[in-house]
Amino acid sequence: MKIQRIVENLVMKHSKAILLFFLVLTVGSALLLPKLTRDPSPWLLEETHPARVNLETLRENYTGAGNSILVLLEAEDTVFNPDTLSRIQKLTTAFESLQILTNKNIEDLEMMAGELGGETGSILESIIHNHFNEDALEELDSVRELLGPNGQNISRHLALLEIICERLAPVIEVTSLANTDNILGTDDGLDVNPIYEEVPKLKNELLEMREKVWSNELFRRVLVTEDNRFTGIYIEIVTKDEAAEDQLLLYESIKNILEIKIPGDEKHYIAGSPSATAMIGKTMETDSNRLFPVVIILVMACLWFTFRMYKGIMVPMAVVILSVVVTLALKVLFNIPINIITSALPIFIISIGVADGIHIFSEYRDHLMEGMNKRDAVRRTIQNLTMPVILTSITTAGAFWSLSITEIIKIKHFGLFVAAGTLIAMVFSLLFIPALLTVLPQSEKIRKKRESKLDQYFARGLESLSMVVIKKPVPVLLLFSVIISAAIYGTFQVKVDNNFVKYLMPDSDIVISTDKLNKEAAGSLTLNLLIDSSRSEAEPLKNPENLKAISNLTHVLDQHRLVGKTLGLTRLIERLNFVLHNEDPAFNRIPNTVETIEDSTDPGKKPVRVSGRNMISQLLLLYENSGGDTLSDVVDSEYKHANLPLILRTNSSMEIAELVDDIRAYTRVNFPEDLKVDFGGSAYVEVASTMEIVTGQVKSLVISFLLVFLMLVYLFRSIQKGLLAMIPLTTTILINFGVMGFFGVPLDVGTALVSSIVIGIGVDYSIHYMSRLQESIRNGKTFKEGIQYTVKHSGRAITANSFTVGIGFTALLVSIFTPLVTMGWMITMTMIVSAAATIVLLPAVLSLVQKGFVRKTVTGLRKIEGPMIHSKKKYAS
Repeated sequence: MKIQRIVENLVMKHSKAILLFFLVLTVGSALLLPKLTRDPSPWLLEETHPARVNLETLRENYTGAGNSILVLLEAEDTVFNPDTLSRIQKLTTAFESLQILTNKNIEDLEMMAGELGGETGSILESIIHNHFNEDALEELDSVRELLGPNGQNISRHLALLEIICERLAPVIEVTSLANTDNILGTDDGLDVNPIYEEVPKLKNELLEMREKVWSNELFRRVLVTEDNRFTGIYIEIVTKDEAAEDQLLLYESIKNILEIKIPGDEKHYIAGSPSATAMIGKTMETDSNRLFPVVIILVMACLWFTFRMYKGIMVPMAVVILSVVVTLALKVLFNIPINIITSALPIFIISIGVADGIHIFSEYRDHLMEGMNKRDAVRRTIQNLTMPVILTSITTAGAFWSLSITEIIKIKHFGLFVAAGTLIAMVFSLLFIPALLTVLPQSEKIRKKRESKLDQYFARGLESLSMVVIKKPVPVLLLFSVIISAAIYGTFQVKVDNNFVKYLMPDSDIVISTDKLNKEAAGSLTLNLLIDSSRSEAEPLKNPENLKAISNLTHVLDQHRLVGKTLGLTRLIERLNFVLHNEDPAFNRIPNTVETIEDSTDPGKKPVRVSGRNMISQLLLLYENSGGDTLSDVVDSEYKHANLPLILRTNSSMEIAELVDDIRAYTRVNFPEDLKVDFGGSAYVEVASTMEIVTGQVKSLVISFLLVFLMLVYLFRSIQKGLLAMIPLTTTILINFGVMGFFGVPLDVGTALVSSIVIGIGVDYSIHYMSRLQESIRNGKTFKEGIQYTVKHSGRAITANSFTVGIGFTALLVSIFTPLVTMGWMITMTMIVSAAATIVLLPAVLSLVQKGFVRKTVTGLRKIEGPMIHSKKKYAS
C-alpha cells in the first residue's frame, strides 16, 4: 500500500537522517521537561463547571466561606485546663500572624527594588529591611499606587506584588475557643464577647467556662466535643485552590508551629482540602520517581524473558523512553500540568508502546533466522507490519481519546495524552526502529534456538485446551454464561464514589486526621445550602414562615448520620431569642408570626401582641450593635439569600449525593414555593464530580465500543466477524465491572479508566487470533487445523503480550496513591481475562458457526489487510 511504500522508502534510503531527526526531537523535548509543572488539586472539574462557579460565587458573597485548614487538638482529660487553654491562645495568635514568604520571594523583591529605583525602590528596600513588619501590607499597597502613573511595563511587578501580599498574610481569619464570641443575655441586653481573654486558673473558673461554652449550642462539636477532650481551630486562608506550593508552605508552617514553636501535651490533627492538596503535591513527585524505574525494570525483565538478547531489550525500550520524553514535552507546550492520574502517564506509555517494538523486533529476528540479510529483513518487516501497527495503534489511541469526552479534567487530560503517546510510539516504532536496525551491526546468520521444555509444554497445553474447546463448546459456553451472568449481577452492584482524601494511603497523616475529625468532631467537609427567596416583600428572610421552614430543615438534618453540625441564620436567631429570654428552653426557636409578650413584673397586665418579623429585626440589630460580626457569613445585606453550612462527617461523594437527594426530597414537600434551595461548597463539587464520572464513563464506553467495532468491520470486511471479534472484549469489560461490584471497588477517577484501557489494548488479541485463523483457512487448512495452527503461533503471542502489559502495570502497585494502586491490579487482571476469553471463549463460539465462518473466509472476494496483523504479534520463545 501507499503508506507502506512511503515508510519503506524513507527507512531504506534515509535511515541516518531519520535517526538524527528523532535524536534532535528527543533532545529538544528533554530540554522542556524542567518546565513541567504539577497540579495536586483534588478538584476533578474545570473552573468553568457550574459546581466550581457556584463555589467561587459562595466565597465572593459570604465571609467565612473560604478555603480552610482544620486543626483538632486532643487533650488527655479535658481541654478546659490552664495549659491547653493557654496553648490554644498562643496557637491562635501564631496562626493569625502566619507568613509563608520564601527566600526566593525576598530575592525577587530585592531585584524589583533595584530595577524600579527611586521612591518605589526605597519603599521596597525599607519593607525588606524591616523584615516585613505589620506595616508591610500598607506599604506594598502604596507601591502598587506608585507603579500606575509611571507608565512602565508593570504587569510582571504587579504579579510579584500579588504573590508577596498573599504569602505575607495568607490567613483571613482564625476561629478558636480563644477568640470566638459567646452570645449571652444580660439585664441590659446582649453580651457578645470572646469566651476568654485571660486563661482561668481556678477549678471553679474552669468549670464555669466549660458550662458557658457547652450551653451555647453553636459551639458543640465545632469548638468543643461532647467529652470535652477535643477542640477545633479553623484557619480560613486566602490561598487559591490552584496555588499548590502556597498550600504546602501553609501546611508545613502550621505543622511546625504545632510541633516545634508551640508544642504541648495535646495530640494534634491537621485536615481540610488545602492540607490534602499539600500532601498530594508533596508525594506526587516522590511517587513518579518511584514508579518510573520500577516499570523500566519490569518491562526489561519481560523483554529478556521474551528475546534473551540485549538488542531485543534495548531497541523496544529506546522507543518507549523516547516516546515518554516527547509526550511529556507536549504537556509543557500546551501548559498542562501533571496531576495525580497523569503522573502515571510514563507507565501507560511504556506498557502500551513497548508492544509495537516487540512485534517489529520479533518479526525482524524471525526473518533473519530464515536466512535473510539485515536490509532484506528490515524491508520485509516494514512490508508486513506497517498497516497492522497503524491500525492497532489507531484503535488503541481512539479508545483512550474517548476518555476525553468528559468534564472530569484529570481523566480528559489522561485520555488525550495517552492517545498522543500511543501515536508517538507508533511513529517511533515504524521509522526509528527499522532505521536503527539498518545501521546497527548484525551477524548475517542467527541460529534458531531450540524451544525449552517449558515452552514446549506450554504450547502443547494451549493446543490441547483449544482442541477440547472446539470439540465440546457447549460446556465451555455454559461456564462462561454463568461467569458472565454473575458479572452482570455484580455490575449492577457497582457504586460510584470519589473521596479525594482517600487518594492517600490509610497511614497518611491527612487520612488519619480526617478520620479523627469525622469521628470525634463535627466533620471535615462543608456542604453549603444556598437558599433564595423570590417573595416580592422586602427582606423576605426575616419572615418567620420562611425562617421556620429553614429551621425545621436544620433540626431534621441534625439527626442525619452524615451531618455533624448545622449552622446558619436560623441557628443564630434561635440563640439570640434563647438568651434574651433568660435561656428559657421554650424560646430556643424562631419567633412566631405574631408573638404574645407578657410582663413578668406585672402578671395582671394585659399581654402585648407584637410582630414576629419585627422581633427578628430587633434581635439581629441588637446583635450587630453588641459587636456581633458573623451575619455576613450566613445572609446577604438584603436578606434575600442565605447560606446554610452543613459540616459533614464524610468525604464520600456517594454518601454526600445521597444527602443532597434527601434534602431535595424534604424541601420539595416542606418548603414554601417561593423558597428555593441550591447547593454549593467543596462537598457539592465532589457530588458533581461523581455525576460527571458516570456520564463520562457511559460516553467513553459507547464511543470506544463504536470506534473499535467500526475498525473491526473495516479490518475483516464483515459485520458478523466484527461482532465475533468483540466477544472477548465485551466479556472482559463485564467481568471487570462484576469484580468491582463483588469486591466493593467503587467507580472513581481511577477505575473509570480501566474499561477504555481494556478496549484499547485487549482488542488486539481478537484481531490477532481471527486474522491468523483466516490466513490458515485461506491457505487450505480445515477449521480444526486452522485452530491448531493459530493457537500454536498466536496463543503464546497473546499470552506473552498480556503477560508483558500486565507485568508493566503492576508497577502501579508500589504507588503511594490508592487510585493508581487499584488501577494496577485491575488492569493486570483484565489483561489476563482478555487473553483467556480470546484463547478459550472465542474458539468455542467460532466452532458453533465454523461452517459459515469458513465459507465466508474462503469465498471472500476482497482480500483484507487483517491477515497481515498476525505477523506483528509474534514473539520469540
